Amino acid sequence: MTAYLWVHPRPAACGSPQLRWKWTRPADKSAGAPAAMLSARNRSAKPCAFDGYPQIHVWVGKAQDVESEPRNEAIPVRLVLNPGQSVDFPLFYQAHDVPRGSCWIAGNYNASSDVAAPHPAEHDYGSFVHVTDAEGRRLPTQVCSDTLRVGPPHLR
Repeated sequence: MTAYLWVHPRPAACGSPQLRWKWTRPADKSAGAPAAMLSARNRSAKPCAFDGYPQIHVWVGKAQDVESEPRNEAIPVRLVLNPGQSVDFPLFYQAHDVPRGSCWIAGNYNASSDVAAPHPAEHDYGSFVHVTDAEGRRLPTQVCSDTLRVGPPHLR
């Protein structure tokens, strides 16, 4: 008798049209807690592969800009997002002015921000995303550090 091994192909990489992004500032502002949570929900009817960390870019015109990087590159991200499933990435950055300091991108600058899944396709430029509070109310985008550090994901 012949035995067959059925191998399911890995889904295609997640792209902007499949994902709904949210950037949420939590009410918890305790030391060591993330400044925000970046979430992506697969809103398509097919699973997609999420291999790596999202790329976040915040900018003000042609002036200041801030980009993201993994908080710990030693923790690989390789997961599949099924239809309707979400993944959360904690964001670590200075979100408030520090004494005698200033913000790289202050809240009154009317900053723009976008996010893209890892390894975007050639013409996938990401999606605009706005900072909100836990109730979904829009907040000014304020980043008082020069880098957004992205922590490891949590599926839900």
